[in-house]
Amino acid sequence: MPVSQRLISRLALVFLLAAAGIVQTQAATPPWGHPRGPATESLSQLPHPSRYAGPVQVIFRLPVSRPAVFLTIDDGWYPDPAVPAMMQKYHLPITAFLIEKAAAEHPGYWRQFVRAGGHIEDHTADHPFLTRIPPAAQFREIAGPVDYFSRFGPRPDELRPPYGDYNAAVGTVAQKAGIKYIVLWNAEMSGGRLHTIRNRPLAAGDIVLLHWVPGLSRDLTVLLSILARSHLGVADLTQALAGGPLTVVPAPAPPAAGRTGKKAPGTV
Repeated sequence: MPVSQRLISRLALVFLLAAAGIVQTQAATPPWGHPRGPATESLSQLPHPSRYAGPVQVIFRLPVSRPAVFLTIDDGWYPDPAVPAMMQKYHLPITAFLIEKAAAEHPGYWRQFVRAGGHIEDHTADHPFLTRIPPAAQFREIAGPVDYFSRFGPRPDELRPPYGDYNAAVGTVAQKAGIKYIVLWNAEMSGGRLHTIRNRPLAAGDIVLLHWVPGLSRDLTVLLSILARSHLGVADLTQALAGGPLTVVPAPAPPAAGRTGKKAPGTV
């Protein structure tokens, strides 16, 4: 074989091997993208409220007699140090739905989060589409984090299924893992803006979705400004689900917004 042909053949082989490596790398990537990538749930993924989850109750919002909403933050790859400080300063109750793999990277932070008044609940071990895996894998994804998060506080009994993906079979498996509630959302705070269903104003009983991503503390600050102007406080989701008397924390208007006199981005 002439030298030029041998060279072309070798280059073709290198190219094919490189391409194979790329394909393998892409196949190994988690289904939601890079583990430290962008937010994984959104308002656009919200399933229809009538979707059935077998023996587990599905919560999109909660009927409450007092003007308050519930704050929930998903995933856990970026533990923002400003958030526990804000929780302590304003006595904010926040529920974190954590991926076990993410939480395991920063256990000290989550102990601090719980000491600040937070609750840790289940967002699976590895963030799969639960309806696309067999029951045994569903159980591992749901039950493993329940055991792990019990180290930080009360045993979780709330599940936020990744991507809002669930069905009656998932609910049956979740119940076996000790889950009582599948908790979804009906409002989202992201990128400094509040998004609601049909762009309606926030209302008492709404469950607001945020994510542990860069800029979380800014999103939380803007959200508190919106709540203060809307005369809405913040209530404890776990307390509400337990059916006890509801403690409502007034939402403070962060001082920075008051000093500048400018309207915060994403406000309604």
